[in-house]
Amino acid sequence: MLNIKHRTEIISVIAALCIAIFVVMASLFMANTISALDGEVNNYIDRAASQKCDIVESAIRNDVNTVKNFAACASNYKNTDENLVIKMIKDLENSCSTYRRIYNRR
Repeated sequence: MLNIKHRTEIISVIAALCIAIFVVMASLFMANTISALDGEVNNYIDRAASQKCDIVESAIRNDVNTVKNFAACASNYKNTDENLVIKMIKDLENSCSTYRRIYNRR
């Protein structure tokens, strides 16, 4: 091996260069990782918001349908006898969609 006069200084410079390269590469990795995570988080937020809007829209649509059904029963009230109206309301309460709206709320 060659006898180098300033061996420790050269090793120190090489070590400093290696550390500097490592720091730069780690910084680039962190920047890319944060950017990718930020994009995924934004996609998740958009997906969650659209799903919530769909759920709210569906709930409103179901509530409007329920109100329409009860209004239809009430509009027939004057033209029919009391027992028929009670039967219509019971049928509405026992219908599949009304049952789900009333008993599946938690």
